[in-house]
Amino acid sequence: SYSGTYIVPAGVNKVMITSLGGGGGGGAQVKAFGGGGGGQGALITVLSVVTPGDLLTISVGAGGRQGTGVAGMSGTAGSPGGSTSIIDSTKGTLATVGGGGGGGEATLASGGTGGVGGATSSVLGFLISAVNGAAGMASKGGGVCLSSGGHADLGGIGGGTASTSGSGGAGSRGECTASSTAGAAGIGGYVEIVPGS
Repeated sequence: SYSGTYIVPAGVNKVMITSLGGGGGGGAQVKAFGGGGGGQGALITVLSVVTPGDLLTISVGAGGRQGTGVAGMSGTAGSPGGSTSIIDSTKGTLATVGGGGGGGEATLASGGTGGVGGATSSVLGFLISAVNGAAGMASKGGGVCLSSGGHADLGGIGGGTASTSGSGGAGSRGECTASSTAGAAGIGGYVEIVPGS
């Protein structure tokens, strides 16, 4: 995550803010069952009136941690992605967007559920666009281990486009072994501020 500040320059009376929440982490697999994919962070663009000299405090949501497993017996869910916010020192919160939910962990009997998509929240100004994040996909549950081993189940795909800001991490795929593998971490969000007069 990133935390920082932006001082509104002289002559700037409005800013266009685009902000994106962090993606949720993918869930861990257990034996034949894969973990669920993490949800994508929400995205919002808003035009806000500001005053020269205002201090904008920026907090960018981190990507969620991946779920982990223990010796093929149990797994953990991915953690949710962080929310992203921009707060004006004199006017209050200009925009807040939620991070995606963590992907569910697998069990010895079923695959993990997908994490929920992040939701848009508060806005101060003219709303240009608001898009809730895409949910992560559930694991393709129902894998069966064969005596020869091999892959039994695909993990859930994370919400959003893989490897881009705010995307959810993929759940780990089922493996017919005694080990348990972690899902992928979510990817952090971002903020873009464009000043205008």
